[in-house]
Amino acid sequence: MSVSIGRIALRNVTRNKPRFVMTLLAVVISVLIFMTLDSAKRSWDSAREVSRQDRLVTRHKVTFVLPLPRRYVSRLTEAKAASGAPLVRRVTYAVWFGGREPNHEHEFFQSIAVDAESYFDVYDEVELTPEALSDFRQNLDAAIVGEGLARKLDLEVGDQVSLESPIYPSADGHPWSFRVAGVYRSRSRAVDTQSFVFRYERLNEALASKDRDQVGWLVSRTPPGADAQSTARAVDALFADSDVQTVTQDERAFVSGFLGMVSTVLDVVSVLSYAILVIVLLVLANALGLSVRERVREYASLKALGFSRGDVLRLIVLEGVYLSLIGVSVGIAVALVIIDFGIGQFFEQNLSQFFPIFVVRPETLLSAGLLSVALGVLAGFVPAWSTARLPVGAALSRLG
Repeated sequence: MSVSIGRIALRNVTRNKPRFVMTLLAVVISVLIFMTLDSAKRSWDSAREVSRQDRLVTRHKVTFVLPLPRRYVSRLTEAKAASGAPLVRRVTYAVWFGGREPNHEHEFFQSIAVDAESYFDVYDEVELTPEALSDFRQNLDAAIVGEGLARKLDLEVGDQVSLESPIYPSADGHPWSFRVAGVYRSRSRAVDTQSFVFRYERLNEALASKDRDQVGWLVSRTPPGADAQSTARAVDALFADSDVQTVTQDERAFVSGFLGMVSTVLDVVSVLSYAILVIVLLVLANALGLSVRERVREYASLKALGFSRGDVLRLIVLEGVYLSLIGVSVGIAVALVIIDFGIGQFFEQNLSQFFPIFVVRPETLLSAGLLSVALGVLAGFVPAWSTARLPVGAALSRLG
């Protein structure tokens, strides 16, 4: 009997083909939205997994926009921990340049002025040839470009690049000109390959005297075995009595603070992704309600032939489960293609610092699979319960 009920339920799913197709499309689109939102939130959270625990970022206490005196670099380099050992083992600094390439105005990438001597020691995940590093350290016009950005802007070593900056316009009104000294790769997702790096001295010399010797933020590496949070507090204590006080955070906290609004939005997105499943439930419930109401006399006939109320209830609930499983399965297949080979690759290539691993996670697949069964049961239970309890005579007298 149970096998027969399963076959009947499966056939009932596609009896009204136009309704089945429309319901299927609605479920597929809802599942796609759910999996995209859930994957985005998990991708953002995954940045914590790839961030360096031994790398600290120090910024102005009030806001990231305000600069720090460059003399803080030497103070931090010379600072000692309570044990007498160096507080940090390497320090570098950078300034946000905000450059845009005139021929690619809509391409966003990070452009920063850095200390040529220390930057690539602190970010030792970067793979750069000795020749490129030597060129960068010896020539003011040299720049280092990530391989992802090089592909995007079609750049090669030796090419000239022009950048326009709304923050630091050039003195002669023309775009800043740089020469690509090298293209870097990264061994870790903690460092993206969408950055344009040039020498701080180039920028500093072009500024008015009152604006010189200011940096955007400091980046330091903690000694092996040191606690990052304790070191961060010690760094801030070092500048607590200075005119410009600081806030020191680990790498991930700094990035989250830099795009704090995005983090808040993604928390809301996490809630909305499950709200999408309510829409799936309503769509399924509506489709099943219409289907059951049209076939109420058929269910009465089944009971007249000896099927029990429980059989009818299982028949309708199974129809809901089958419809949900089909829709969710197709939705998962579509989502895997669109996210893993489309949206995900775009985010990994263009915003890898914030979305380093943008793929459909097993947790998302498991959630979608389990919830599909639950939604099918919930969507089918109400019409199943009312139909199973309806007397045969009353059901047969309905016009449908």
